[in-house]
Amino acid sequence: MRKNEYENLKQFYDEFCEKPNPNGDTSIGVEFVYNKIYYRMCHEPEWANLPKDESVKQYGFAVYEVDWYGEIFNPNFTYIVIGLYHNLDEVLENCILQGRKFKDVIIDDEIEIVCRDQKKD
Repeated sequence: MRKNEYENLKQFYDEFCEKPNPNGDTSIGVEFVYNKIYYRMCHEPEWANLPKDESVKQYGFAVYEVDWYGEIFNPNFTYIVIGLYHNLDEVLENCILQGRKFKDVIIDDEIEIVCRDQKKD
């Protein structure tokens, strides 16, 4: 039985790209569980002060592994940075989770979407 709400990459891309999808919603973050590991991908706002690359271009997306220390939603959790990226295309192509590209993981039948952060204007 399929757990994942995303049936294809276009559904995910349309939700997280800069332009709102046809229903007007744009998400800025998603948290999901893949092979018992909790992850977060987020389009971080400029005030989050993500680092800049060597050409001084600021990163806009981050992917994290979230460590709950064995208890889901433990208030003492930590984010472990997996990677920083300039745009969603870089996340999909260059982020590797457990040996697989992000674009393959995010549509895997077995991942469970835990929550999404909606963009607030």
